[in-house]
Amino acid sequence: MRDWLIAKRKAQGMTQREFASLLGIPVSTLAAYEQAARTPTVARAKALAKKLNVAWEQFFDPNHQ
Repeated sequence: MRDWLIAKRKAQGMTQREFASLLGIPVSTLAAYEQAARTPTVARAKALAKKLNVAWEQFFDPNHQ
């Protein structure tokens, strides 16, 4: 699980649907990212990180799972 991503969403008081809409991705993709079932491409990680105001490397760092 990517607890940091879930925490980021919950800190904004958003549902997965709302957060996915904000990020411009399908809800199923966000759910897979949160569960660490999928990892975004580097390009998508960079785009998401910019919107989330985090380092894009977090998506690939096992210490941030």
